[in-house]
Amino acid sequence: MENKTNDLWNQAEKYRLRARTALEEKNLSETEQLAQEAVRLFRKCGDDYQYTKALNFLGVVYARMGDECRAMDYYLEGLEYASDRTYYDIQSLIYNNIGSRYQEFGEHKKAIYYFQKALEAYRQGNFEQEADYWNSTFVCSLNLAISYQKLGRPKEAAHCLERAEEAMEKTSVEEFRLAVMVIKSSICWDNGDRGFVKEHLTQLMKLCGELNVVNDYLQNVQELAAVLKKTGQHASWKELLQMVEEVAEKQDIIYYRLISIEMWMDYYHTMGEMEKYGRLCMKHARLSQQQKEVEHRERAKTLDMRIALREKEKERRIAEKKAETDSLTGVGNRYGLEKESRRLVQEAVKEGKVIAVGILDIDFFKQVNDTYGHNVGDECLRQVAGILKKAVDGYGSVYRFGGDEFVILVPEGDYEAAEVIAAQIKNKLKETHIENLSPRIAEKITLSQGYVCFRPSGEERLSVLLERADKALYKVKNSGKNGYRIILEEW
Repeated sequence: MENKTNDLWNQAEKYRLRARTALEEKNLSETEQLAQEAVRLFRKCGDDYQYTKALNFLGVVYARMGDECRAMDYYLEGLEYASDRTYYDIQSLIYNNIGSRYQEFGEHKKAIYYFQKALEAYRQGNFEQEADYWNSTFVCSLNLAISYQKLGRPKEAAHCLERAEEAMEKTSVEEFRLAVMVIKSSICWDNGDRGFVKEHLTQLMKLCGELNVVNDYLQNVQELAAVLKKTGQHASWKELLQMVEEVAEKQDIIYYRLISIEMWMDYYHTMGEMEKYGRLCMKHARLSQQQKEVEHRERAKTLDMRIALREKEKERRIAEKKAETDSLTGVGNRYGLEKESRRLVQEAVKEGKVIAVGILDIDFFKQVNDTYGHNVGDECLRQVAGILKKAVDGYGSVYRFGGDEFVILVPEGDYEAAEVIAAQIKNKLKETHIENLSPRIAEKITLSQGYVCFRPSGEERLSVLLERADKALYKVKNSGKNGYRIILEEW
């Protein structure tokens, strides 16, 4: 089993590495398939940490593809996993990615909220000595600078940019150098430093041409286009749009082509070239319709996937319930008893509750079974199990421990609850009048019941619980059977 898990993990890691390579090569379609496989296998092999990271990565992939709904689904699922398991580093990563989505939509106040949450998550995890801490500090600070600048708050933007540059010195994030230069150019221009943009224009264009990773590519070029427009660098602006157009054609993704056309529309409108602007408006409308059709297909796929996942989950629950159910009587089996007893003890300790555990067996069942065979014995077990289920309903749960022995678990099982259950079982059995085919022993089938009520300490295994209840059962057996005894332990 361990070897199988290791093989699954290694396969998942291979898919993830291949997905990252495909992302760097801007092959988003292949990236999506590989990332989905990595998510599936990490979950299958039980590595929650890597599974959560893979969910975040898949969210990034869908965000790059322009599928915001699916991107947010994976971000939120990953955030829930990370929060439940206190993976502060992954929380920080996902908060930053969610903030980036709001930033791209122009919702900068919301974006700032999530970027600050990202920084706070890393501080909670005490990661200052790790390289990833400075990477994350850099990215979050840079994003904060961008959003503050967009809100017309250049002082806060400059402060955040300064913090980003300090973090940049402690890590290697060359792919973000363009973003730093772009936001710095915008801040300097707004603060009256007009020389900075002209001085670094050649470097800006060079960095944009050399950019060969997908990370925030569209955001960077859109920000740079805004700077070039604002500063009147029209020739460089046009050159930049030609670069973006080449990337969009290579990707062959409608979302990229739409962004490219929108950037050209802004350029032609600004330059007064209205005929070209009009032609692009029509092209944009046609592409928008295609994008809508793609989104509809993707939403249909999402529905299919969610329905399939729900069906698989339903099948899993049915299989799990079947594995925990005694096939003869329909009550819980020994495996279910082990599982539920652990949960019951843990919950009782956490909430300071008293629980009750009961052991019951059918009086003289061996003689009935030996005399009339297993078919008669099996029918007797089924009838008794049905009575127990009805009597315990609303109080607790019943299990067949083996042979003719049954176990009852009662959360919030004080003396009064145990007595009500025991009395109901005895009375119902008497009313049902299950005939004993061996009248030399007794005319009707009867039960002996032993219960213990106590407040668990948390160390009790199932064997300990049963041993305590068995003491009560022993006293009933020695005093004539067909009765019940409840032991109330001091606590």
